Amino acid sequence: MSSKTGTCLACPTNCTTCSYGTGACITCTDTFDVQSDSSCSCNPLTQALVGGRCVALIDCPIGQYNPGNNVCTACTSNCYTCAAYTGKCTQCFPTFTYNDAPNTCTCATNQYKITSTTPNTCANCDANCLTCADTTGACTSCVATFSRNTPTAGKCGCNPTTEALVNNGASCAPLTNCATPGQHNPGNNTCVDCLTPNCNTCSNYTGICSKCSDTFTLTSGKTCECSSNQFLNISGQC
Repeated sequence: MSSKTGTCLACPTNCTTCSYGTGACITCTDTFDVQSDSSCSCNPLTQALVGGRCVALIDCPIGQYNPGNNVCTACTSNCYTCAAYTGKCTQCFPTFTYNDAPNTCTCATNQYKITSTTPNTCANCDANCLTCADTTGACTSCVATFSRNTPTAGKCGCNPTTEALVNNGASCAPLTNCATPGQHNPGNNTCVDCLTPNCNTCSNYTGICSKCSDTFTLTSGKTCECSSNQFLNISGQC
């Protein structure tokens, strides 16, 4: 009965008796129990609502949860275990990191997801990548001094036309030209001999000859030789 109107009102769903004035459940219909909020419902820790009755909550396989109806439902992607009823993830698959606010399991910032494995796994981005694309691992940003302007797509490195890899491979620096004829910069700001003997000028990084020393002729194979009507004298000249 309502204490305000003096009229009789139905008790809440699944209540057999309820308190005068408040309608709080006192006893419940078969299989239901009075909960902390004074309602009659299934125990969320041990029971599921199936066919209008409370029955024992069944356990679900790894990666699934029981939403309260004894029908197993998939947890969020890459979640190893999740709570019954809510589906809130309680443990991610190995290598994944749990994010509480969106209730997701994701790879760390400097990792990407490998989808060809079951279950999926996280792997580190390529060297010198700060971030990389999910599932492909292609670099999307690079650590300081490195850039994606490299011959290899999706990698972070030094620009092969303007930069050198220095500090034991830890950073890029402006490429310096070698002052001594017959030497080149292999990409680490040191000077080494050109690949071809008797070469005066060769390309940085590759060491391929572009100009021969005096008296020698540059061949189509980028070597320095004497012309067909010349010979190499004891002084090493043509």
